[in-house]
Amino acid sequence: MESRPSRLLDLPSDILLLVLEQLFDDTKALCRLGLVCRSLWHLSLPFLLRTVDLSSHNDGRQHEQEDEFHPEIHADYSEEYRPLSLVTRQRAFLRLMTNRPDVASHVRSLTWTLVWVDFDEEGLTEIDLELWNVFSRLTNVHQLDLATLHQIAKELFIRRNPSRLFPAVTHLRLLRWVHRGLVDAIISSLDSTELHTPSFDCLQDEGAFSNGAPMSEDVAKTHARHASNVGLYERQRTGKACVFPGPMWTPLRVLSSRRCTPLTKFKLRTAPFDMNTDLRNYFTCFDETVRFLSTVRQTLKSLSIVFGENPIICDQTRVDTARNHRVTFRRWNIILAADFLRTLLLVLSHTDFSSLVSVNIQGFHVLDTAEPNEVQNMMLSDIRELSRGCLLAPWQRVTRKAKRKFHELFEQS
Repeated sequence: MESRPSRLLDLPSDILLLVLEQLFDDTKALCRLGLVCRSLWHLSLPFLLRTVDLSSHNDGRQHEQEDEFHPEIHADYSEEYRPLSLVTRQRAFLRLMTNRPDVASHVRSLTWTLVWVDFDEEGLTEIDLELWNVFSRLTNVHQLDLATLHQIAKELFIRRNPSRLFPAVTHLRLLRWVHRGLVDAIISSLDSTELHTPSFDCLQDEGAFSNGAPMSEDVAKTHARHASNVGLYERQRTGKACVFPGPMWTPLRVLSSRRCTPLTKFKLRTAPFDMNTDLRNYFTCFDETVRFLSTVRQTLKSLSIVFGENPIICDQTRVDTARNHRVTFRRWNIILAADFLRTLLLVLSHTDFSSLVSVNIQGFHVLDTAEPNEVQNMMLSDIRELSRGCLLAPWQRVTRKAKRKFHELFEQS
């Protein structure tokens, strides 16, 4: 009797491909089919590779370290939250792409957490050093969801990415602390006229000296707010200025200068305010957000802006152990929230967003808690007036408490 694999392979190739097409989102079925024989493995592999998810950042809350007044949120590669054998599976993918570079073109969707090494390892392996070569071959990825965990922040290789990566991306999500050189490689490579959905989820600049070397936390705390903001982007780009930690605004700067004609959805969420980061990054991020929104006003249909609201400020039940510090912390939160909301209201009130049907603005609740003397001293009275004249962002909506707590930074939007 003829074997079942042979009878299946006797089907016309177009019919067999239609069968596999129906199974492209059923990974288990495709894996079982590929185990039947070598011929079916070769046929099923392109369908298996269409969607690659080798990540941990969308699996719920990561273990974090939080300081009461300066929330320093760090993802931890712990057994409690990470998928089992994540690094092992990432390395298996890298080996496959290295041995079979011809199949790299089949990857259409990539979700990846740059973990680099397992928690019990001290350094990179030989296959880890192939990551940038593999990523450079993924030229047909349309959906990219990328985050990074910095366990080996001083390892030079992780910052030596190619200058061009993922040129076909149309749906992009970048999350948390990412090396600016990696973000620049992605943003500068994609075709802005094909970009539909950019999402910057608490995207943060990591500290770096002008030569690209990582900056220590002590140096960042000491010097972050003391440098000039004049020509900052060009000086950082040419290596004449350091990059201090804080919200990353450079992707918005680049995209604002290019035509993003089909863009329909934009999401931006800033991390909670931290007085140890560079305040220029916050104000520059706000300005670049408004500039970017102005360039996509005719096509934008959905807008989501979440300011990283820190619940410590509005929680009156907490024991005040450092009153002066708390007052300063609260004051800067109000100043930053006011500046961001003011710039948003101005552009949403006076610019034609003819296609915009969905607006979600959250995280400005601290403004609604300002005392009369704070409203006067910080010149906040104009914001309520601006909100009254903006149908897209009424005061009651934008000053409600954010639905998601500030520490839930690694959940899927």
